[in-house]
Amino acid sequence: MDKQRAKTHRRRTLREWRAFRRLSKTAISSRMGVHISTYTNIEEHPWEIKMKYAIKLAEIFECEVHDIIFFEQESNLKLG
Repeated sequence: MDKQRAKTHRRRTLREWRAFRRLSKTAISSRMGVHISTYTNIEEHPWEIKMKYAIKLAEIFECEVHDIIFFEQESNLKLG
């Protein structure tokens, strides 16, 4: 495992990954090529995500798809 991957190897929710990478919803939606409301819906209902979006988000967050928590209610970090 390379150093960059070792530093980020922790499962996180979409909201946690966004905070960790210091990205706005607008920045992510732009990089995904979707409207901000589409990304907001993905973040609020991650269990409904299409695989193509999961793969793109992993690229954006520089992690593996399995490092993103899509199906668990509890997060590792309390954000607001």
